[in-house]
Amino acid sequence: MRKVEKNIFLDTTFVSFMLSCRDKRHDIANQYFKYWVEHGVLMYISSIVLSELLAKAESLPTEIARHVRVLPYTVEDAQKAGILWRSRGGDRLDNQNKTLFKDDIKIIGHAIRIRSWGLAHGDIKTMHKYICDAISNNLCPKNFRSILISDGFDECL
Repeated sequence: MRKVEKNIFLDTTFVSFMLSCRDKRHDIANQYFKYWVEHGVLMYISSIVLSELLAKAESLPTEIARHVRVLPYTVEDAQKAGILWRSRGGDRLDNQNKTLFKDDIKIIGHAIRIRSWGLAHGDIKTMHKYICDAISNNLCPKNFRSILISDGFDECL
């Protein structure tokens, strides 16, 4: 077994896909999770993601709790999110889009600030777009990846 020198940040949507057997992305999310566990990839979720998950369940499943580290959302994470927010003109958005935008930006900022290799998620409409914008505007490392689960499993990631 080859050890990969990477860490990955997981969004709420990724973990939700893992937990929902009825979702068509369930198998893909679990395939990534298993691959990352087998290859020693560190997996993180933000305390923000944990709060979203625990709003739906009393606890994290044992398999996830065993392999995923929960990181507290810090002042430094908020500062990074603020830079991303301002770069996208966050104050000019309507209220519905502001809510979605703020949540996504917090998670992206946290992933970038801890120097994660990428963010695994299932949101092509907002999360993927914001990550791509951050990369093209030099607000995160060029090698930062948006791992969109609907694209299918790719062991080269």
